[in-house]
Formats: sequence, structure tokens, C-alpha cells
Amino acid sequence: MEQGTCTQGRKYQKTYSENPPPSISCPLTEAVSTGSLEMVRLLLEFGGPSVSTSCVKYNITRALMAALALQPSHHDRSEIIALLVEGGADPYSCLDESSSPSLRNSLSAISVAAYKGDESALDVMLKVSSQVLREKRSGRRQDPLLQKHYRVIESRESDAIDAALKDSLIQSLFWGWKDSRDSASTSDASRLRSCLSLYRNGTKLSDSSYCRLQTSLATGNLCSARNVPNHVVSFEAHYSHPVGVGTVGKFYWSDQLLKLGWFWDNNVKSDADISCPWMKEKFHRRPPNLIDNNTLAPDVDMCFLIIAGQRFVAHRAILSRKSAKLDAAIRFASQTSSKDTIELQVDAPLMLMNFFVQHCYHGSIAIGLPLESRRRCKTLIDLALFADEFLCPSLLLEVEMRLLASSLECCFCVSCCKTVAPVIDGPESETTINCQCRVNGKSRLITTETSIDVLAMARDASISSAGYTVRAFPFGSPSSCCSLGPFGAVSSAAARCTLQDFESVRRENANVLAAKDEADLGSEAFSIALLETCLDTAAACSASEASSLEFRGTRYKKYLTEKGDKGYDE
Repeated sequence: MEQGTCTQGRKYQKTYSENPPPSISCPLTEAVSTGSLEMVRLLLEFGGPSVSTSCVKYNITRALMAALALQPSHHDRSEIIALLVEGGADPYSCLDESSSPSLRNSLSAISVAAYKGDESALDVMLKVSSQVLREKRSGRRQDPLLQKHYRVIESRESDAIDAALKDSLIQSLFWGWKDSRDSASTSDASRLRSCLSLYRNGTKLSDSSYCRLQTSLATGNLCSARNVPNHVVSFEAHYSHPVGVGTVGKFYWSDQLLKLGWFWDNNVKSDADISCPWMKEKFHRRPPNLIDNNTLAPDVDMCFLIIAGQRFVAHRAILSRKSAKLDAAIRFASQTSSKDTIELQVDAPLMLMNFFVQHCYHGSIAIGLPLESRRRCKTLIDLALFADEFLCPSLLLEVEMRLLASSLECCFCVSCCKTVAPVIDGPESETTINCQCRVNGKSRLITTETSIDVLAMARDASISSAGYTVRAFPFGSPSSCCSLGPFGAVSSAAARCTLQDFESVRRENANVLAAKDEADLGSEAFSIALLETCLDTAAACSASEASSLEFRGTRYKKYLTEKGDKGYDE
């Protein structure tokens, strides 16, 4: 019986070798197209170039493409795919096989399965090809002729596979995003589930791969790997900071902060605690006659903040200029209180209020932020929500720039900012200066551990309406920049981090996914929803356009020329 079956296979092979049908590339492809597992097994076992020189040479990778065309319900389909990959089919090499108008470029079998949302075929190919590769490498290392060269061979092999997997992931993310935005689409998110399979297999997007994806999302068409923009981004913004009435000293309010006794008592133990160079230098010249909370005489210019039962003295003017909420509270208390020095009950954590007051006076938080990255990120998220509640846009801007920064050692005060210039127009032009801050590179704080929390906070509707702008541009090319609204750049950075290494994000936030399971949403449904959110965010941020608004200080130069002044006195 076995001999008869073998003979049948050889006859089958010979017939198609001598007279192949015009529409069939080889007998193996025909056997696969009919869904005959037994015939595929026979042809792989007794056919192929290794049997004899007269045998037909199978295009086994093309046969793998034919296997993907079988109905997913075919009971032998997965086994046929596994046999072909074990027999030498390369699921990572590209063939221009597609008749679909959506698949215009040459695609690998991995990409075709991802496009079709064929998760079962994708999982089989990824699993079996990994096993085949391990066995091939094990045998290669035993070959004395290849022992000196196997590292080079394997490196090239890994690079080719990695590039194919990245291409497939980019394509499937793009197709899945298109499905999610198409209201007429009947897709069941199968393409995004294919993305999850690729992520589980260990696929990650490099910086250039992500920029290719982002460009594709912005244009609505898959971008070629050769047309990738600069992926190192700089962020620039500027904020207004008050100076003292009747003085041109740009450090007026910073000096006032240093005169508050509670600031030194609660924050500063040594100059190592201070991140601002200007304030660190002032540490060694602490001003005399500090203002004490308990001995302060009634003063219409001062007020007390009552936080957790403790009293902290502060200047009304600077609090009112920075926070619309405190401005309203101060005006109300002034009209209803008989005391010269008013007291404001503040329902907020002492630590966050401390940071807020530092920001109001100094323009930047100089002392007290946690040194550990994850704790600092969580503190900044809490501070953003605090700033939103207290209606302080400049503090929201500082939080965003700190989240985007590649270094923890950054300060945005008037001394540390790149450019400082007076505000020429407006009712407060004599008491306000413009400060430009800029950060470069990849965020130190937005990581796989924190990206979900950052993304959730950044999408808060009230925070996103704070009313300032951050400009993003390729490093060294400020002429080509896009303008983003509040926390648009942070949203983009969090989406980027998540899409580049989704499996690590999922693993780091396993407790969040478990909570979604308990809520009957399901971790897979949550993962797909997260992918859709990140893709929408990446598309929205990359599509934003604006002319370059690099702050060059030209208005400041004009001001100095007209005034005949040399600038600010410190």
C-alpha cells in the first residue's frame, strides 16, 4: 500500500513536471491549492531537487502563499502550512503574489496573513519558523566548514527576519487603523489581533520604523522604508513670567521666594538638593531677615495658605498672576474678610502645593522632585491634574516639558531658559517677560512602565484645552515644525513608546489588564482599544502642521534699540 502511494506521488510529480498547466507554477502549489495534506506530504518527502536532478524544483514559498488562500475552516490548513515551513518555505521573503488592489507591493507570507487578519496561520508560521531556525543554526554550528562564519551568517539572517517582521507589523497596524476609522468596514479587528500576535512574538518597532508608520498614518498611504524622516525630535515652547512692579530685575520673584523662611525649612538641606544652577549659587548666600510664618505683621501684600493645618506665607500678587483659581479666592477673601492679612484654606497635598509655589515664584520647580524615574513621572501626572484644577497653564506647560525631556536635570526658570525677552504688547508689558524652553531627544520618563498612565492623563479634555502651544521639529531643523496643543506632544510620545514595544507595555501593566478582565472587558479587547487609541494619537499629532515659530529674540532686540537699554539687571 505504501509503495503504491509513493508511486502515485511520483507519477503525479512527473505528469506536472512534463506538462504543467499554464495557471499552476508547480505540482506542490497545485496539491496545496486542492487542500490535499497527504499529497503535500508525499511531494515534500519524495520530490524536490534533493531527490534527483530530473525532478521538478518546487517553489515552496509560492506554495505557502497558496496555503494562505485556503479557507480558514479547512481542517488540514494549519498542518499544511506547518509542513511547508518545515520543508523550507520562507514566510519572511517577499513575493509579488497579490491580486488585491490594497496589496500593491511585494509582500511576505507573514504580511499576507496579517492583512487578512489570519491570526491562526500567522501564529503557526511564527512558531514553526522559529523552531526551524533554531534547528538550522544548531546544525550549522556543528559544521566544521561554517564554524568560523556562522555568526556573520546568523546576523544577516536575523536582520532579514527582523526587517520582515517590522514591515509586517507596520503594514498590519496601518491596515487595522484604516479599518477602525472606516465606518462602512465589516472588519472585526482581526488585523489588529494579528498585530498582537506579532508583538507577542517579540516584534518591536525601531525609531525609523515608527516614523515610517507615523508618516503612513498622516498621509493615509503606506510609506516606503526609504522615505523616513528624521526621528530625533526637539520640543520648544515659551511661557510668560512676571517681574516686579517698578523694577526691571527678571529675578525679582525668585528673590522673594528665597526670603520665605518656610521655603528653606521645608526644602533645602544642602545645595545637592537643588537642580537650578542659579538657585544653587544663592544657597551659599542665604538672605538675612527671612519672613517667618509666625512673626509676620499684617500686610496687604501677603496672605497665608492653610494646608493640612499648617500656615505658609506667600505674596498675593504672584499667586493671583499664576493661578486664576487663587486669584478669585484672594479677591473674594479681600472683599469679605476684615483682616489685613487674609488666610486661604487650600485642599491639596502639601508636596504638590510646595511645587506649585516654587513654580509661581521661580518659573520652575527647583527642589524636591523624586529622583527615581517612575516616581517622578507619577508625581508629575498628579501635578498636572493639580495645575488643571488650579487653572495654572504655565505649570501644565512645565510638567509637559519635564515629561518630554531626555534628562532629569532640567530647569525652566528665567536663568536657565534658552531665551528671555520682554513682552512688548499688552496691559502687562512692563511687568512680564517671555521665557523659551527647549528639550531634545527621547523622553526619560515616558517608558513602557508609565506610557498608559501618561496617555490616559494627556487625553483629559480639560487639560487639552489649557491654551498653550508646543512646537515639535526634527533635531536641527526648526524650519520644518508642527504645532501641538497642550499635552499633544506628550500624547504622541506615550503612543510612540506603546506602539514601539507593545508587549513590554502589556507585561508592565498586567495588573491593569487583569482589572479589565474583572470588568468583563477582556484583556484582548482592552489591548485592541489601546492600539486604536495610540494609532489615532500618532495620526493626529503627525498631521498637525504649522510654520516654524522658533523664538529668536528679534522682538527683544527691537525693544532694546528703541529703549536704548542694555537689558535686564539681575
